[in-house]
Amino acid sequence: MNTKTPSGSRADVGLWIVAILTGATVLLQPIVGQASSLVLILLGLIFVFWHGGRRYGAINIIMLFVITELVGNAMENLSIASGFPFGHYHYTHSGTPFLFQVPITIGIAYFAYGYVAWCVASAILEQGDERTATIGGMIVQPITAAFIMVMWDIVMDPISSTVGHQWIWENGGGFNGVPLTNYLGWFLTVWIIFQAFAIILHLRPQTIRQQQVTGFWVMPIIMYGTTALSYLESYLLLHTHQTVTNAVGQTFSVTGIYQSATTVMLFTMLFATYLSLVTLLKSRTRAHRIAPVIGADQEQNDRLSV
Repeated sequence: MNTKTPSGSRADVGLWIVAILTGATVLLQPIVGQASSLVLILLGLIFVFWHGGRRYGAINIIMLFVITELVGNAMENLSIASGFPFGHYHYTHSGTPFLFQVPITIGIAYFAYGYVAWCVASAILEQGDERTATIGGMIVQPITAAFIMVMWDIVMDPISSTVGHQWIWENGGGFNGVPLTNYLGWFLTVWIIFQAFAIILHLRPQTIRQQQVTGFWVMPIIMYGTTALSYLESYLLLHTHQTVTNAVGQTFSVTGIYQSATTVMLFTMLFATYLSLVTLLKSRTRAHRIAPVIGADQEQNDRLSV
């Protein structure tokens, strides 16, 4: 049986404050640039450990962090050395400490955004994380979360690599300088992470703590949605006719890359945000309709027992 957590506590207020601050920082990034990156990383980690600890317990969320760091960094370093699974690329040195050939912030991004994607998938599947207690749920939840995670990378990668040169695709690629192998590699990597976490929950279903407050699930959904909208904001604030050239000599319009990123975002990330909120609202409405019926049945049973 799941452990119930009381609603309306100070923890809920604190989580909301962290979630709002995180969302606001995301929306400020297009204006202030990378100056807010450290603040965003710290807020993201606080939110995920706090929110995830409330839902899954400290041990489970720490295991997710360890799995994410190990798998994410292993796959990234493997690809830099061999080209599998993402393709041939390398990171540029921008002052961030490295773990072998990969900035330490990459593993943190996998963890923070991965957890948010997991929560969005869980909402779409109507408590899909609880359904990991079954074999079917243990398969469907991580696959859905992986798709939602890759939606973000499709939007983000061309901006960060082709425009921002945070990493360099050595052989270029067909999607604004990014190869298809990158997205296939991303899907494989995050699926391994999510599948490992789903197996943990399958083996330890009693550790999932019931969260009755709808706002608990709205928080990570809003964070995913604000991340999506930040790309629209970046596009609207962009005033340039510059072009960029990648490692193989392909030339791209900066405005064109931002425009395509915004287009993809609207019909992937924003749709996932919309779908999760609608599903959450539907589940809440259904629960409110069922509750009076259950109460009336209980009252009738009590009368009959007397």
